[in-house]
Amino acid sequence: MTPSSSAASRARASARVPDLTAFLACLETMNALHNEPTQIAADRENVYILTGGEGGM
Repeated sequence: MTPSSSAASRARASARVPDLTAFLACLETMNALHNEPTQIAADRENVYILTGGEGGM
């Protein structure tokens, strides 16, 4: 499935089921965490997970 056809199918699905948008966003986040290089950063109060696109790796 190409990215454009995947985006089109997500748009059609989210038009039918409004709650599906948040679920798809969660799946995309989990996919990025599993399949992209990540870094973990922490300060006194928070833990951050930086993927390749955000962390500038």
